[in-house]
Amino acid sequence: MINNKQWKLRTSAWFDGECSDIDSAEVRSHLLEDNAARLEVQQWRDLRADLQLLQPEAASDACVKRMKNRFQDGLSHEIYTYAKAVQWLNIAAALLLALSIGGWLAVNSKAPGIEVYAQESNQLDQAIHDFLSRPASND
Repeated sequence: MINNKQWKLRTSAWFDGECSDIDSAEVRSHLLEDNAARLEVQQWRDLRADLQLLQPEAASDACVKRMKNRFQDGLSHEIYTYAKAVQWLNIAAALLLALSIGGWLAVNSKAPGIEVYAQESNQLDQAIHDFLSRPASND
């Protein structure tokens, strides 16, 4: 014999459409005999009807179209903004790379073996004086 709790579970499954044909027939037979079970099923039906009233109406095609356009506009703006940011980051990275390569070349571009030394100022003055004091050539 099936107890009250098991009948409630079977009745709930029948109400939700989850029973086989044989189980459905047994539950319907039980509902004809048990007034409390019938009352409970009626309460479930009333609750389902109340919940149906709370369901929003489907959006109109025009409303869906407007929402789609607004979403696409916002998305395109967001993508454009990110694309601009990536473009500026690429420019900054290129400048940083160019400066790094230029700095490396400046440090490592000395001609090998050539060393330049500055002479003391009095030796330089004497060399200029000697050059200017030479007699002019007749050629």
